[in-house]
Amino acid sequence: MQYRRLGRLVALAASVLVVPASQAQAMKIRMASLPERVAQADAVVVGKVTTIEEKNVRIAAVPGAPEKTEFQVAVIEIADAVRGAKGLTHVRVAFPLPQAAGPPRPGPLRRGPTVSLTKGQEGCFFLQQHPEEALFLLEPVAQPLDAKSDTYKKELAEAKRFAKLLQDPTAGLKSKDADERVLTAGLLVARYRSFRPGKTKQESIDAEQSKLILQALADADFTKPASTTGIAPQQTFFMLGLTDKDGWNPPPFKDFQKEFPAVVKKWLQDNAGKYRIQRIVGEKGEQK
Repeated sequence: MQYRRLGRLVALAASVLVVPASQAQAMKIRMASLPERVAQADAVVVGKVTTIEEKNVRIAAVPGAPEKTEFQVAVIEIADAVRGAKGLTHVRVAFPLPQAAGPPRPGPLRRGPTVSLTKGQEGCFFLQQHPEEALFLLEPVAQPLDAKSDTYKKELAEAKRFAKLLQDPTAGLKSKDADERVLTAGLLVARYRSFRPGKTKQESIDAEQSKLILQALADADFTKPASTTGIAPQQTFFMLGLTDKDGWNPPPFKDFQKEFPAVVKKWLQDNAGKYRIQRIVGEKGEQK
């Protein structure tokens, strides 16, 4: 598995630089939804932080970076390996040092979200495998589920459902339930098309699975907004990253909400058997 997205915040901050300050002031870094957190994690574990190691570690925050960053390390005792981490009883998890307190930064750039762990903390954790070190990482936009939260049981049940769909995606994509097909498609695209820092490349996914994903989207209701238990079909479609080279060159819309569904469905129906969804991977590839 390749280390994924600690560079996302850097990339998002850089994108703000090309936005007018009046617009940038209103920009916020979007936190990952629960299905995205499950789909994009290398490991999802339920457990308890038993130790915060006294000695910090210095590791590369972005693959290939010459400089290393200091991280704290927590040890999580695993009660349930929801996704990945099978057979492990404990994992070491690195997380950034607390940010120094201070006044808000002036201008368009704002301090991004932070994430930390404390001894005794219980919940569900979404982890990324570091490519070189024998430890996992926490991504700031993928906050853990807090076992003390009133919504914890419901959210944990949903996270386990998402993990189950990813474990056997063909079953989900062929489900008689249209919503389950669309949800499975969204989970897969969220995983395949997630941002990765460092040098990347794109490779085609399995042809049959690609066709099933596009067919699921073709049958979807594009008027439905995103929900906490799914990924909106429109969001999934745009994550594909299509260009005019893929035959996606829609005309200007006079009324986007009314005209977009028909245009996108036509493209999906015409290309489900021809287009291959592209998976973003690190330069050396990624474990499937």
